[in-house]
Amino acid sequence: MPATENDSQWSWDPYPQQPKSESSSSYNDYPNYEANNTNDGNQSSQNYAENPNQGYQGAAPNDPFANYQTTTNYYGHSGGRNFKPGIMPIRPLTLGDIIESVFAALRANPGILFGVSLIVMTFIALLNVLVFWLLPFGNDLGLIMQNPDNFFESNDAETIGNSIASIIVKLAGTTLFSGITQQLAIIILSGLSSYTVARAIIGKKPTWQKSWEETKGRIPALILYTLLQLVVEILVMIIPIGLLVGLVGYIIYTASDSDPSSFGSGAAISMVFGVLLLFLLAIIPLIFVTIRLSVGSVVIVLEKSGPVEAMKRSWQLTKGRFFPIFGYTFVFSLIIGIIVGVLSQILTLPLMLGLASDPQLTFNFSQLIGTISSALTIPVMAAFYTLIYHDLRIRKEAFAQTLIDIS
Repeated sequence: MPATENDSQWSWDPYPQQPKSESSSSYNDYPNYEANNTNDGNQSSQNYAENPNQGYQGAAPNDPFANYQTTTNYYGHSGGRNFKPGIMPIRPLTLGDIIESVFAALRANPGILFGVSLIVMTFIALLNVLVFWLLPFGNDLGLIMQNPDNFFESNDAETIGNSIASIIVKLAGTTLFSGITQQLAIIILSGLSSYTVARAIIGKKPTWQKSWEETKGRIPALILYTLLQLVVEILVMIIPIGLLVGLVGYIIYTASDSDPSSFGSGAAISMVFGVLLLFLLAIIPLIFVTIRLSVGSVVIVLEKSGPVEAMKRSWQLTKGRFFPIFGYTFVFSLIIGIIVGVLSQILTLPLMLGLASDPQLTFNFSQLIGTISSALTIPVMAAFYTLIYHDLRIRKEAFAQTLIDIS
């Protein structure tokens, strides 16, 4: 088990370490790129705001990894490419390294990465259930689900219409409330997980109080970053979506205004391909922007940056690494999706055994499934992007030596 934040020796490290005070073990050991940042002793760190292109002092000009391949740290052992003070080897990471390190992080600090997430998401689920059943309308939902034939036969059209309208409003209101609360929880838990995983990389195990202390001040910036990223993603899709809507409208207009016999299969196929092409033109920019901005939230937590600065920083870090990050994200998300999907299928067995006729039990079970899935997915994806962030800095900024120095 990794040492706690105040410990000076990790159980898996056979080499003696020099004791470090609590102040020296905070995440401020990492250079945070603020304009007024003061270095606390790491010679390999450098102020990014002053010179964003040079990287870190001590980095070899042509080989950013040579600096740590031959370095011996103050423990007396080599800081080579397989040096692993915590959950991850201090070198450029492969997909296998990232997957292994994510699950190592979960094992190293399950209390924060899974326990806190489960508690928070359970609270959110209970709150959503409470709101659903306290809303003073849409109460005919249970009657309709239990005996729809009897409901429609025993009520007139006006009553049925009013009931359906109130149910739609209730479901829409609950969905909106649930979406907002869950997104806030995701933002907070992702920040908490990012800090915890970053500490685990250098062999530290912070308490949840320490993680919360370091994260809570970054929540407003994380919320603003999420909103800003959403705006950017919408903007890059406006033109393709506009063209797509226009093309669909043109197809409908042409089909309704012309002789069906003159509308040949070739024209229909061409229009279908046109719709698919415009759809891809809308999706590809979205994927590109999402990947390029994927480590911005990690930057906000670890480098104490604002939303705009974090967006610029993420764009700079991911430059030239779009395809590897996209590939890693696709494969990793697929693996996690399969795991969560299997778990969800297991949890839905009670619904398949006859509980689906009870709307309250159905809603409660759906909340339970969503809670457990989110409690697993949120910290796992936060750990993934935190590792991607460190990998990018190791590749581009010779950050490995800094990690060795502060571990």
